[in-house]
Amino acid sequence: MVPKGASDKSCSANSDCYFLLDSRCISGFCTCDAGLVEEISSEGDKCVPVAVYIREPCKTDPKCSGLGPNSHCILDGNGQGHCECDTNNHFLLGKCWRSIGIGEECTSDDECYTKHNPHRVTCQNSRCGCFPIEQYRPNDDNTACVDSGSYSHIHQALLTVSIFLTMYAAF
Repeated sequence: MVPKGASDKSCSANSDCYFLLDSRCISGFCTCDAGLVEEISSEGDKCVPVAVYIREPCKTDPKCSGLGPNSHCILDGNGQGHCECDTNNHFLLGKCWRSIGIGEECTSDDECYTKHNPHRVTCQNSRCGCFPIEQYRPNDDNTACVDSGSYSHIHQALLTVSIFLTMYAAF
């Protein structure tokens, strides 16, 4: 059973919503102001700011709605909790994104994710892949981007030439 809150209370004017601080009467129901969500608790209903960061304190899922639909409130045994991304999702740029692995279909760079090096994976031609491709390649089980080897050889060659030129210029 879903607990009923103040937002289920009908109203005809803002003054009818006096019992729910930071709310107003919208379309006949008491509704929290923009950027706020109703938190239902035994201490009384109130409008609280939506979460904008992972691990923000919460008591109910609506508090975490600012992180997107892939988030929820994890409660401990004392009724206190914190906002987290759902399983198989990751937090990036203020939102919980579905985690899509290397080689899988994607629509946005933000979805592409590996636990070991998340900033090396991007959405390329609607598939998650390692970036830059000249420097990184997927490991054998597609769980991480590893040095492709070609970049390190080029880097080593440039370093050798640089040292040689420095030594030559000294004479």
